[in-house]
Amino acid sequence: MCLKVSGDDVLLTAKRDLVCYKFIESDVETPNNYTTPYRYLPIEIGETYDSVLDELNVVGLNVDGFYIINLGLHSLTNKADCTKFAKHFTNQRNNQCVVKCIIPKGSLYYKGAFEGYNGFVSNRITYVKII
Repeated sequence: MCLKVSGDDVLLTAKRDLVCYKFIESDVETPNNYTTPYRYLPIEIGETYDSVLDELNVVGLNVDGFYIINLGLHSLTNKADCTKFAKHFTNQRNNQCVVKCIIPKGSLYYKGAFEGYNGFVSNRITYVKII
């Protein structure tokens, strides 16, 4: 998942916990083993994960005045968009579910869009609960 931001956007610091949403997958044969859909990294509900995130000129590719950020932890701003977006990845081997997440206070993040859906990319995220 790559977030698109304008060249004027700056790296923000969360002044409070930010609610966001992600979809995750589990193999039909192992339904309680969750992974991220792009990189297939294992995740556990209730855990907090960290990633690298830096200034735009370091983390993004400049395309027509916009930066495409592929580093960091990507999420969407609302549940309905997350549910719609997840349908692009439907296949018979995986179960999918939407997870309420938190970008914890003090985390670094950008706001932007991914394929028309509003989202974030952050250096820290907590998977709170499956909804």
